[in-house]
Amino acid sequence: MVPTLLIYRGFTKTLGLVDIVATLVAFWIIRTEDLLGVKVVPVEKFPEIHRWVKKLSGNDVIKKCTPPEDEHLAYIRARMDKLNIKSA
Repeated sequence: MVPTLLIYRGFTKTLGLVDIVATLVAFWIIRTEDLLGVKVVPVEKFPEIHRWVKKLSGNDVIKKCTPPEDEHLAYIRARMDKLNIKSA
């Protein structure tokens, strides 16, 4: 159900609240995966979600809602250090 909803919402011509929220969550998960070395949403298993996030990342509204990757990764690293979580 969720992948179907994400695919449907991600490829409509309008941008809705689900698109914005789910994209932000996906950005967190995908960027955190790189730091931890654990794939929660592997591209091989969920290609549509990755394609949808990539497509939406070019949207002006989404760009305004997501931090630059380097700043975001620095923030995630700082949180991981504070919580004593080891990265890969």
